[in-house]
Amino acid sequence: MEIPELIPILFYFLVGGLLGLLFFGGLWLTITKGMLSKNPAIWFFVSMLFRIGLVVMGFYFVTRGQLARLLPCLAGFIAIRMVMTKRLEAAKKATFI
Repeated sequence: MEIPELIPILFYFLVGGLLGLLFFGGLWLTITKGMLSKNPAIWFFVSMLFRIGLVVMGFYFVTRGQLARLLPCLAGFIAIRMVMTKRLEAAKKATFI
């Protein structure tokens, strides 16, 4: 595979990573702020709708239904999930020990 062929794949991977960052960062923010709220159910429900809607619209507009665009986008999304999970686990262990 040549470099010009890798540029679009890298772009879709980064867009998926950005969508993952927005989704999982929003989830983290929802958990930290929602638990202190008087009405956490409303906070969690609205956040879920917003985050899912944002990610679905992002995937739809970026990939335009093409599998060759969707796969690197999903890979970036999942990569951010894995990174955030590891970082939050490490932060949790450091806080409680």
